[in-house]
Amino acid sequence: MAFIKVNITEDQRKRASALYDFDVLNQSFTKGAGNMTGALGEIITKDVWSDKLRFPNKPSYEYDLEIINSNVKVDVKSKRISNHVVPRADFKVSVSTNGKGITQECDWYVFCFITKDESTGYILGWCKKDRYLKESIFKNKGDIDDIGIVLNKGWKFFNAGYHMLIKDLDYISPTTLQESY
Repeated sequence: MAFIKVNITEDQRKRASALYDFDVLNQSFTKGAGNMTGALGEIITKDVWSDKLRFPNKPSYEYDLEIINSNVKVDVKSKRISNHVVPRADFKVSVSTNGKGITQECDWYVFCFITKDESTGYILGWCKKDRYLKESIFKNKGDIDDIGIVLNKGWKFFNAGYHMLIKDLDYISPTTLQESY
């Protein structure tokens, strides 16, 4: 399994803090606690593909980044993880049906994990939205998590959503993005 590990810098944390008005909670099921996690995922993804991705000219709740010289829209989905956890192929990524979630008008998803202390980020992989919808596993709110490795046995989903194992994501290197879409 290939993923990209990023040691998050103070500059990246500052740019993430400035990215959004953190008082605005767009259907947040963490009540805003995950806003910085999401912004850091966007910043590290943009930085890794700095010559291929840009932020849109106007803020959008439909997608986070655009591939330069194309109409391809990318939405970054980030999850906070414990500081000692290193991603494994049989961990899962998710897109919630809460708020905009799965209805966002993007072409690709990029999935990231960010440690709770905001020192490390992992860019886990990419997936075209149409493939994600076809191949992911849907679970309702309250369903027990039985997908891949479950560290908290008996854990129930807080929201309905679509889930996929990290091993099923596409690895796109910083040099091959243009050929991938």
